[in-house]
Amino acid sequence: MGTLSGVGTATQRGIARRLNAYEPNYLTVPVTVAASSNSDYSFGSQALVFTSIGEDIIIFGVQEISPANSAYMSWQLWTGQKLAVQNMIKVVYDTAGNQYMLQQASNGNAVNGITKMTPDRVVTLVAGTAGSSIPVAAVDGSGSAVRFISPISMCMGLDGNLYVTDNGSYHIRKVTTAGTASIFVGSGNSAVTNGTGTGASVSSSVAGINTHPTTGDLYFGDQNNVRKVTVPGGVVTTFGTTASGSNVVDVVWDSTGTYLYAVTFDGVIYRFTAAGAGTLIAGQAGVNSASNSTTGTGAAFFYPYSIAIDATNTALYVRDRGNAGTGGSIRRIGLSGNFPVTTTLGGGTGGNAEGTGNVLSATGTSTNYGQFSTDPQGNLYLVDGGTGTGAGFRVKKIDVGAPRALTVVGIDGSGSGNTFPFIAEYRIAQTSRTWSTSVGQSLWNPLPYPVRLVAGSRLTISANNNTNATSNTTVAVVYAPASSFL
Repeated sequence: MGTLSGVGTATQRGIARRLNAYEPNYLTVPVTVAASSNSDYSFGSQALVFTSIGEDIIIFGVQEISPANSAYMSWQLWTGQKLAVQNMIKVVYDTAGNQYMLQQASNGNAVNGITKMTPDRVVTLVAGTAGSSIPVAAVDGSGSAVRFISPISMCMGLDGNLYVTDNGSYHIRKVTTAGTASIFVGSGNSAVTNGTGTGASVSSSVAGINTHPTTGDLYFGDQNNVRKVTVPGGVVTTFGTTASGSNVVDVVWDSTGTYLYAVTFDGVIYRFTAAGAGTLIAGQAGVNSASNSTTGTGAAFFYPYSIAIDATNTALYVRDRGNAGTGGSIRRIGLSGNFPVTTTLGGGTGGNAEGTGNVLSATGTSTNYGQFSTDPQGNLYLVDGGTGTGAGFRVKKIDVGAPRALTVVGIDGSGSGNTFPFIAEYRIAQTSRTWSTSVGQSLWNPLPYPVRLVAGSRLTISANNNTNATSNTTVAVVYAPASSFL
């Protein structure tokens, strides 16, 4: 293996093991990242397209060649395709690792429907419109012929289909992963009426939807009701109710199907048995403040919108939006004893950062974005969006053990509000290093693990925490052909 300057012998041996004992050569490609005083992901980035290599590559890290005057810098590596995204609401995952993104466009430039990103970061439109006026009626069909009005939530059914609540057309739509959409439930009239298929009605308050973990039946919020839909029969019944005027905005089952949890817009969390008997376990209706307590009913929430449960069924997480202009917070409810409530992340003025503390974007009480989801492995994700720059443009993986937030889908570009285009990409890795301010010092930043990049993929390298940089910085992406590996 060639020598990486500025790296000790022991570290060199570690890098050699990472690179590959079977192929002693590594390759580098230089990239110059512009100096900037912006500490967000949308600045100072440079894109590379590995089209000339002709095969997959393995990326091992970043080597700074000519650092600028900065004491610290963090490098992110992103890969993906350009996609105009706005107002992402929720992401769900199938067992193959594909990510489906539900978007609700607020003008004619963005997707109003569902897009898909494969594990290889290939992004395609599944169902819905892009670049056209928001439709006035729901239209069934396939791919770009499908029309949603105001899609508000989505879940992945045990049958492998996507189910979308649309509070603009008063339907629950069934969408195959191939993109064929049909009306599953709803007459098209705003009402709370039980029945079968289009013989039932859902109201303009239809909201969060989720799947029972064993039966595959669907449960969703509609006014002050939790309603149930059998799958595949489409029979709609009332499962449970909350207090009058306490509209249910999201629901989630625990992994065993023992309890269903529901959160209401006026700040109350209920727990329902499998028979539909509900108990208020946290929050105070209409108090609208963010306060913790050793007892659930002693705590208060400020316009919560989404809930999720951890893989061990020991804690419930609530996305508490907070008042306009703040980042809100993620609140934790312990699911034993007196249901104690604490703040996991956020609680301050907000931002589009990651890590610990106030890392959630500005929201406001009038927005509908920021729903939780989990992948088949039980990992917790949150669409972090609201109002202002970058609204609905980040998916963050929430490490509840740390706790911290890690951006896995974000923007690479600039703009605010409805300005386009934006680029949605998947962040494959990051690396950071503190170095001295002498220009010309070269340091090796290994990734936590090698990353495979598909041939022809677009790779973006961007700098973060570059607030003290006074000149451009040149780095090298260190990689090797995938064929070098067994």
